[in-house]
Amino acid sequence: MQNIIKEKKLTSVGTIDVVTLKNDTMEVILTSYGAAVYQVFVRGHLVSVQPLDLNTFLTAKYYYGKTVGRTSGRLICPDFQIGQNIYPITEHRGDGVKLHGGPRGFSFRNFQLIKERILTEEVLVQFKYDSKHLEEEYPGNLSLIVTYRLTKSQGLIIEFDATTDMDTLCNITNHLYFNLSTKRPDVLDHSMQISANQYLEIDDLLKPKQKTNVEGLPFDLRQMKHLGKQMELMKDTSFEGFDHTWLLSGQLPSVVVDEPSSPVKLVCETDYPAVVIFTHNQPSPDGLPQFPTDGKHSAFTLECQFEPGGIHFPFLNHAILRKNEKYHHVIKYLFVNKD
Repeated sequence: MQNIIKEKKLTSVGTIDVVTLKNDTMEVILTSYGAAVYQVFVRGHLVSVQPLDLNTFLTAKYYYGKTVGRTSGRLICPDFQIGQNIYPITEHRGDGVKLHGGPRGFSFRNFQLIKERILTEEVLVQFKYDSKHLEEEYPGNLSLIVTYRLTKSQGLIIEFDATTDMDTLCNITNHLYFNLSTKRPDVLDHSMQISANQYLEIDDLLKPKQKTNVEGLPFDLRQMKHLGKQMELMKDTSFEGFDHTWLLSGQLPSVVVDEPSSPVKLVCETDYPAVVIFTHNQPSPDGLPQFPTDGKHSAFTLECQFEPGGIHFPFLNHAILRKNEKYHHVIKYLFVNKD
């Protein structure tokens, strides 16, 4: 049976909508604040990682499950240019960079719940937010609709649709964290495969340097590799894991993740050109009480997007949304039974 349950809840950020999508094998809980995925259950097992307390989740600094924009990743100070127009960039959570759209990016805005539907093969909801001209320093009035679809075939599909009345930057993703294990408080026994021949080499401040072939490097995940062993190769770097962008080849699936104790594999498909994998390389400042550790390496992200900071580099996608053009991109998370 498929179902949608809607509630109004008074929280520390005000009254928000909490929407639960359910079918026979999955349950996904969403919040209008941040157009976010709060929790994902597959066959009764919680596969998403986030603070369990709702109020902590809503304000968490690690963007758990949130819609991120107008730009994902880091813009580089002091400015960016579109055409003849130069727009300033104010630092946010980094030295000389602005992270994930700024302090009041889409992750910390309350979206409007505009649609819900129960269909034969899926249930869906839509959230909408209208971002004003020069909000967080971005030009143009931008209208964004985020659609979540829960399918009978154990899929969570996220669609982003946006329009603008001025040329602007638009690079939107979701910041879900996953841990498929039913036994371990970390992702070190997961395995991962990424359809990518190149990754984006970055400096210690996470600023892009160049495109680099993955062959012979810890980033070579073209075949299924043990994630813990690949992360071990990064232990003596400033990253202590992965916080990097892979440049997708366009071959599907984009990413496949497995874990020995999990009843499902996670298959990710997207029409974005890149994916950012972050292996939660620091302790959680917000607390993850479901894990007995400090949360370090407790989860990984699959942030499908344009290359972060691309506007600053001629060799990357600039992620410019032109006036009166339509922005439409899709991220599919498919949970495939192993038995």
